Amino acid sequence: MAEQTDAASGSLRPSTPGLPTAADLVSLAEIHSLLQEFHHDIKKSTKGLNHSLIKEMLELSARTNCMVGQLHKIMAHHNNLADQHQELLSGFKRLKLKLTDLEDRSLHNVLWIRGILEDSTYRLSKSSKQPKVTPCDHKGACL
Repeated sequence: MAEQTDAASGSLRPSTPGLPTAADLVSLAEIHSLLQEFHHDIKKSTKGLNHSLIKEMLELSARTNCMVGQLHKIMAHHNNLADQHQELLSGFKRLKLKLTDLEDRSLHNVLWIRGILEDSTYRLSKSSKQPKVTPCDHKGACL
């Protein structure tokens, strides 16, 4: 058996394998305090990271909610425009049908008199409803 010198008494004592000596206990205490400091530092940094992640998540959530609200407004506006477009198309079809009918009637009621030119302008009577039509360019796009 190996013998060790006891630091306090200076006497030799037998060393037992597996049991810590006084020097080992000091180093274990130092290691324990270092581990405690390391644990405290890790805990502090993870709390900071957690708080920053929560803050970013809340900001993203607020931005997402704002964008969803704007998207709903845009969709509602689009639906209104689509409804107005359909109404305008049906009005255009009614006007086209009415114009075709008026042209057909005028062709049947035309009196051709020699030497008198036919007036090309057609005016509706004041009692008839005049449709509100926007002028279109030569490509068919309304102005």
